[in-house]
Amino acid sequence: AAAAAAAAAAPVASACWRRMGHGLLSVRPGVRGDLRCASAAAAAAAGGGAGGATSHQGQVKVAHILLEANEQPRLDEMYEQIMAQVEEFSDLAAMHSNCPSKDRGGVLGWIARGQTVGPFEEVAFSTPVGSIAKASTNFGIHLIQVLEVRESPPAPVNVSVADLQEVLEAGDLSEVQLIDVREQGEWDTAKLSQFTLLPMSQMPMWVPTVAEDLDPNKPTYVLCKAGIRSMRAALTLIDQGFTDVRNVSGGIDAYAAKIDPSMKRY
Repeated sequence: AAAAAAAAAAPVASACWRRMGHGLLSVRPGVRGDLRCASAAAAAAAGGGAGGATSHQGQVKVAHILLEANEQPRLDEMYEQIMAQVEEFSDLAAMHSNCPSKDRGGVLGWIARGQTVGPFEEVAFSTPVGSIAKASTNFGIHLIQVLEVRESPPAPVNVSVADLQEVLEAGDLSEVQLIDVREQGEWDTAKLSQFTLLPMSQMPMWVPTVAEDLDPNKPTYVLCKAGIRSMRAALTLIDQGFTDVRNVSGGIDAYAAKIDPSMKRY
């Protein structure tokens, strides 16, 4: 039964991850939805909220509870329970949210403008820190809690395969981290053994703990076939607090063409 539940949850986890603000994968141009502020009076008293004066810059760290669109009374009840301090946001998220972030008390992590659907973004960036607001998107209805605000971190740096080769030839790789985000079949076809495989398709599994499993302060090189998926992954690592992320332009295809002609290309 547990295995069946995990299998059923996997596509939901992937969808929630992509849709609700983890890296470039969440960008959905043209998606629209209705906005509903949790309480205009409460937002005004807090100094902002949807439609108020608050407008965060940089990135916001958010948690959310996701329900089906027809569960508005249930969402309203949760909101009242949280505001009355009868229940904790994280506890309600763990018990009731339809998003896999429920396992982390609803915490999605850091998002920047343009990384999630418009209605969710607008509420997240106009709600004061520590406050809660409601939003409606084409994925359902949400209670959104704004946890923190920070300046946007530096963007990933593009490096050439020649730059990468210099690092590999240096010998001591203890001061760098090398991540390949291609899929297992691609890795089996051609690989650089110094890299660790963390497939893009498994991001919902490895991203939540990546800042614990790796060192966010070490130079981190990200590789894919052509440099496009790796840039997406690099942006996600930046969102998770990594401070020095380097995208390998051209990917392993460029490496095979320019550095190692014996490597199989696909």
